[in-house]
Amino acid sequence: MRNPFNPTFGDVPQLFIDDGESEKLVELIQDSDFARSFFVTGVRGAGKTSFMSKVMKKFAEDKNCYAINLINKEDMVDTLCSKLANAVRRIHGTIDSVSVSGVSVKTSLTEMSNEERLESLLKKVKKQGKYVVIAVDEVTNTPTIRSFAQYFSLLKQQDYPIFVIMTGLPDLILNIQNDDKLTFLLRSEKIYLGELSSAQILEEYRRVFHGEMAVMSKMTQAVEGYSYAFQLLGYLLFERCQGKVPSNDDLNAVMDDFKNRLFENAYQKIFLGLSDMDCEFLLAMQKNAEFGKIVNQMQKSKVYVAQYRKRLIDRCLISPQIRGRLKFNLPFFDEYLKAVQNPDSIFYLGI
Repeated sequence: MRNPFNPTFGDVPQLFIDDGESEKLVELIQDSDFARSFFVTGVRGAGKTSFMSKVMKKFAEDKNCYAINLINKEDMVDTLCSKLANAVRRIHGTIDSVSVSGVSVKTSLTEMSNEERLESLLKKVKKQGKYVVIAVDEVTNTPTIRSFAQYFSLLKQQDYPIFVIMTGLPDLILNIQNDDKLTFLLRSEKIYLGELSSAQILEEYRRVFHGEMAVMSKMTQAVEGYSYAFQLLGYLLFERCQGKVPSNDDLNAVMDDFKNRLFENAYQKIFLGLSDMDCEFLLAMQKNAEFGKIVNQMQKSKVYVAQYRKRLIDRCLISPQIRGRLKFNLPFFDEYLKAVQNPDSIFYLGI
């Protein structure tokens, strides 16, 4: 049996847990009578790209859907026009005769503006009773994305059957939505990929490893619902055991490698992408998770510190608990924060 776990970023793993959210999104778009945009968001390693890949595979299987994947680069709108034109041509033959301002004329799509090309193509799509779903992975607030979003807004206003699914980190999506020219994206629907169900994680581990409940429960607790951690720990233990039932000793033997890969492949990138004050808040929280203690340690006003508390909650890195306490959402993140302050650690950042 091949290893069913896949800790590689971006791939759709064989074992993918999403609590049915991908199927719900597909059905929502298929049943929708109007154009819509969606943001899929969560921390790095939450499974955003895998989720979108699974959704787009479903749309590619729908004969009434033109499923188009785009890359966030300069010629994004040109690429959309070309891909959509090729898709329509593949299924319905030549499309040299296009409609411009309601009049059918013999012309080349390449001679038209992007706005005209998209309008002409989507008129054909609408007439066919079909729809278009566009996927854009890892969106950022760039001129390319802003231009693309404005084209989408125009097409949406004209009631064309077009849908956009975008993935991105929470702070980058907030940045896009708060752009003065893109405030219409505030109405985009958000799908947060948070913690996976512990019950489902336990069931998948038991199904693959057939291990004792105590060992499987310990694995489930170790990953704390984090999608990347679920795949990574399963992958490492499967490679170690090679088909035999894992023992507690086997699990303990892979834990150091598990943590190191978590820190290197996910946490280091997450931490280095934060502002200095975000990092200071997390380091203070690692020492004491009470908000009042964090305020005292940072030596700032409560109002000032509260904005960083909110930023980190919005970024899905921490969660509020009872009596003003906070918790880290990622497994062993407190140990990572200790490591970045330890001169003897390979993750030391001199903080």
